[in-house]
Amino acid sequence: MIGLSILLAVIAYIWLAGFVARRIQNRTAKYVVIALFVLIPTWDVIPGKIYFKQLCEEEAGLKIYKVVEGVEGYRVYPVASGLGREALEKYGYKFEERGSGSDLARYTLGPDGKIIRQAITESIARYAARGTLTPLHWNVTKAEIVIIDQPTKERLATRTEFFAHGNWLQMFFRPFLGGGDYCGPPERELYLRTLKPARSIN
Repeated sequence: MIGLSILLAVIAYIWLAGFVARRIQNRTAKYVVIALFVLIPTWDVIPGKIYFKQLCEEEAGLKIYKVVEGVEGYRVYPVASGLGREALEKYGYKFEERGSGSDLARYTLGPDGKIIRQAITESIARYAARGTLTPLHWNVTKAEIVIIDQPTKERLATRTEFFAHGNWLQMFFRPFLGGGDYCGPPERELYLRTLKPARSIN
């Protein structure tokens, strides 16, 4: 329903632009009016792209402060996504913990190759991934995931990524008008390069 309302509003806006432009006799004034109608919903696209590109060049990336060998598993807090099944099936971790409170669970690989979910009350993982989402200017979001040593709170690594959502017109007519860009290293590199699994099955 919201999408239909936006579509009707866009159609009405285009009709209004044509209605006004047809009634202006002076050619220069007509072009100015048309340009204004085009710029009103799109003026922020270019500065948004410039801002996003600058963030990607200056801040996006992976910073590793300490590498830990022989890690059996880790905990994933909300926002961070972890490695999921691949942590156990592909990369050799013994467990991955997810959630908090009553939703806290530990995932392990059973002898038959199936993933086992076990509800737990406390974490046994020494290392954990915490994530934050920070809204920035020009409809850009900064996503940061930090791996910490839970007992000491020491930061082991930080991964920074940016999402450019585009302006409202781009978000509605994506992918025709662009928007939805992102930059940053794959999240798996954060885990595999910082928390070396106890065993490798590759």
